[in-house]
Amino acid sequence: MSKEKRTLLGLLVGNIIYAAIVSCIGAFFAEHRLSFVLGVFWSSIGACIVTLHLYFSLQKSLDMLVEDAIKYQRSQAVIRTLIMIMVGVFGFALQKWMNMYGILLGMFALKVSSYVQPFFIGQEDVSKENQMEL
Repeated sequence: MSKEKRTLLGLLVGNIIYAAIVSCIGAFFAEHRLSFVLGVFWSSIGACIVTLHLYFSLQKSLDMLVEDAIKYQRSQAVIRTLIMIMVGVFGFALQKWMNMYGILLGMFALKVSSYVQPFFIGQEDVSKENQMEL
């Protein structure tokens, strides 16, 4: 499996693990447990969609000239932002079934998984690269 696909897999797994941990902890403290869990998982699904969009847009921009890639990535960043805004708006519209705190915490799934991902996937790659340099 290529390094990029392992990174993508690590981000997606990190999103899911983060959602599970936040759901368990939050459900312990939340008044309406099911709505909290639904909010976390709804926004975590949005984070997974943004992760996939980021992967495919980066793959496409690698084949472009620098100026074109910059313009393309700026437009794709706007699309990713709009996706997360739509997740929040949709969750707010369904506030009867989804807890807004759960939605907000779930939106951090991509951020947290990007920090934790090297611990799941990248450690063996770093050690192999260091051995090759020696």
